[in-house]
Amino acid sequence: WLQKEQEKDKRGHNISEKFMRDVSPYIADMRILRNICNEFLTYKGTLKKSGNTALADHKIFAMILFKNLHPQDFAHIQGEQEQDIIKEVFAGKPSYRSRKEKELRQWLDSQRSYASEKEILSKEKELRDLLHAPLRAMIDEYNIGLMREKAKNNGLLVFLVCRGYIDETYVDYINYFKGESYPESDRDFIRAVREQREVEFFYEIHKPLAVIQDLSVEEFGQQEIYNCDLVDALLAQDGEEEKKEALYTRLKFSDKRSWEFLCFYVESGKQSGRLIEALAMRWTNMWVSIEDYRWIFEDQQDLFLARILENVPKKRIGELNVDRVLTDVFERNANILQRLKAVRPSKICEALDVLSVQFHHLDIDGVSKVILDDIFTKNRYVLNVDMVQNVIVHVAPLLAKDFPAKSYTVVRKAGYAPLVDRVHDNLIFYVKKIMLQQECLVDDEADILALLDQLIGEVELCQSLIEKEDFCAFSLQDYCYVHLQNYEENVRRIWDTILSMKKLAATWENIYVYWSQFQITQELHEFIVENVDSLRESAVEYLDDDFIRAFVNGGFDMSILRILLPMVREGHIDANMVDGVFLEQILFAPETRPALRGELLQKYGEKYMTERLAKSLCRLQIPITKGVFFAAWRYLDNSEKVDLAAVYADILQGDDFEVCFSDMGEPYHDFAPRTKRKVRIPKTEINEKIVKRLENIDYITSLTEESIASTKQDRKGTTVLVCWVKAVP
Repeated sequence: WLQKEQEKDKRGHNISEKFMRDVSPYIADMRILRNICNEFLTYKGTLKKSGNTALADHKIFAMILFKNLHPQDFAHIQGEQEQDIIKEVFAGKPSYRSRKEKELRQWLDSQRSYASEKEILSKEKELRDLLHAPLRAMIDEYNIGLMREKAKNNGLLVFLVCRGYIDETYVDYINYFKGESYPESDRDFIRAVREQREVEFFYEIHKPLAVIQDLSVEEFGQQEIYNCDLVDALLAQDGEEEKKEALYTRLKFSDKRSWEFLCFYVESGKQSGRLIEALAMRWTNMWVSIEDYRWIFEDQQDLFLARILENVPKKRIGELNVDRVLTDVFERNANILQRLKAVRPSKICEALDVLSVQFHHLDIDGVSKVILDDIFTKNRYVLNVDMVQNVIVHVAPLLAKDFPAKSYTVVRKAGYAPLVDRVHDNLIFYVKKIMLQQECLVDDEADILALLDQLIGEVELCQSLIEKEDFCAFSLQDYCYVHLQNYEENVRRIWDTILSMKKLAATWENIYVYWSQFQITQELHEFIVENVDSLRESAVEYLDDDFIRAFVNGGFDMSILRILLPMVREGHIDANMVDGVFLEQILFAPETRPALRGELLQKYGEKYMTERLAKSLCRLQIPITKGVFFAAWRYLDNSEKVDLAAVYADILQGDDFEVCFSDMGEPYHDFAPRTKRKVRIPKTEINEKIVKRLENIDYITSLTEESIASTKQDRKGTTVLVCWVKAVP
């Protein structure tokens, strides 16, 4: 009959003879057959005119057959009433699948060791295919009984479902009997979902609410449901909680298609905030999964994070921070706040708090003042050069150019209490990890003093700081002097470092301060030696007798000693320090006071006389003793002895002269035998001094002059002194 109708109306159809034989037992008479066929041809023609040729002819015929044989049940379906038995049948699909899965798993567990590999692979494939399998594939001897109950023992419906003539796409076919305006593109989308065909995420749906109504909860658990218009409409309305939950569950699968849709929707979806909030509330490992999926790029991750921060409650954000994964996002990305600039500052601050973020590095250009104030006042950063620099730039930008060269001075001048307090609370760490890591430091001297005072118990750290700082200590007494009572050794090591690093002003005042506590140490000795030129210009009014005594006996070269020689007295000199060389150096130094020369020569000249000193006595004109005279005498030749005897004649007595004359050449040797005799010596200034002294001490009895011509031609003679030596019994 259909063939005849087709020839008359030229309306093609695609109904197999097998299908007609399958359904023929349910058609009781020709009247019902004609009604069904006429209605089929009518709807077929309507579909053809509308250009919709996607619906299957045998499924249209099956739905018309059910409509004619069970009109009341069909009416319930059209009205979407609770008595919709087709909906009930398909709503049981999860339970059918669950039972089927259980059956397959039990078989695999029990038969894996006995069945062939082919059988096992077949069962495993069957188990995998169940996820997307149509209802008819799940019907077995047990499930068909359950289906009959849901179909209220409607045999035709059970038959049509088991054969697949009515399947998950039944809503597409029902819509043609509702008399409603339903865009063809929307029906195409529904069919795509039911046929498990993927469409573009941005596929346009004109009546998304109607589509939502037509799709089942189960279908919202398929990846083919991913559509921007559909999800917008679903999340924008109240209700449909089961379908929403099915969508959320499907998205949590973390397969490639799900991530692609999430990335698309978080950027383009109108309800992306609601979606991310809903997922975050149900998916504790959400961010872990985001980072694990390698195809989500940085800008996409930023969008996810922004939606989380804007929409997810603070407490839940903390719960999403599995293994500090969210904290790590902030801490490892210096530009993270710039990338999240669209997020409200208050939400950023909440997240930083609940995630316990400690920034190691941070790009702050363009970042909200509210956020930076929160970070810096609440110490949400690691104390390092970069972060302290950021604080300075934020609160005292004019000082930023001096940091980190003035690592401590800048902090003090900035006067930002949270930073100042934090530095002081972690001062040892700050000095070690920030200040000492710089190539050179140029903090103000007042700040260096303050640091050393605070770190007096950490002497090695103080020494390292002194080495690193570029400064000059003008007054050594300012450096930890007050700590001498409790930290004497530490103060000494600090002062020694200042000396050895040449960071002390070379003044006698500073030297005296050091000496007064620690005497002349090797460090002080070296400092004085290295700064002798500066010390020549330094005031000496601070120096007392004790210091001068220590200085003179401190083993310094004469080039250094001579600086203070004008102040040195004989009592300052330790006898153990004196030897011939020392005596020479003091006596020949032009800075030595004449009185000191005399004192030293008289005290030490006899014991430590040297040839050089002996030959210089006449020139020095220093008062000496007889012991010094005779100590020098043995180093002189005849003419030098004459000069010495003349210069120091006043200290010699008769016996002394007799000894001297006996050791001299002619004519002086003639004075030695103290018998009455006449001795002639040339009249010279030196000889006159000698004979005058001889006359005064009654060594000679008379003294006259006479002229002696040296040649006949030389009328002018040579004057000689004629002396009569007094005889001594």
